[in-house]
Amino acid sequence: MFRGRLSLVVGLLGILLFSAVALGCTDIVVGKKASADGSVITTHTCDCEYDSRLIVVPAQDFPPGTMAPVYEGIIEAHKQPLVKLGEIPQVPHTYKYFNT
Repeated sequence: MFRGRLSLVVGLLGILLFSAVALGCTDIVVGKKASADGSVITTHTCDCEYDSRLIVVPAQDFPPGTMAPVYEGIIEAHKQPLVKLGEIPQVPHTYKYFNT
C-alpha cells in the first residue's frame, strides 16, 4: 500500500517538473557556415503565455526635433500598463516593419 502511494507521489512530482520545463521558449539559430547554401536561419517558439499579435507599422516621416517614447514592460503590455521611461530623438524617416 505504501509503495503504491509512493509511486503515485513520485509520478505526480515528475509530471509537475516536466510540465514546468515545457513552459519555456526555444530558439534555433543556424549561421551561414552551418547551412547548406549559406543562408542564415532563425526560429523561436513561445510555449508560454505570449502576446502573438502582429502589427504592421507603416513607413513614416518625422519633422526635425520629434522625440520617440521609450517604454518599460513592452513585452508584457497585455498584462500590465506600460511605463514611459523617457524619450529619444526620432529619426527623420522609418521604413514599414512588422512589430510582433
